[in-house]
Amino acid sequence: MAPGVSGVSNRAVHEICGELNFTHYENLVNLHLLLNRGRFQFIGLPLKIRGGTGSPVRAIAVFE
Repeated sequence: MAPGVSGVSNRAVHEICGELNFTHYENLVNLHLLLNRGRFQFIGLPLKIRGGTGSPVRAIAVFE
């Protein structure tokens, strides 16, 4: 559900991913609704949070 160790702050994981220019998404829900519906493009629209290491996103699946 989230990178890192369960029960421990994810801040270090977010900082490391940021340093590596790696974007990850966690705690997405209702993914089972995408099964067996074909290929789709994922679009994640984050909030711009100055100095933040993460943000809520509006997650969108656009099916072909």
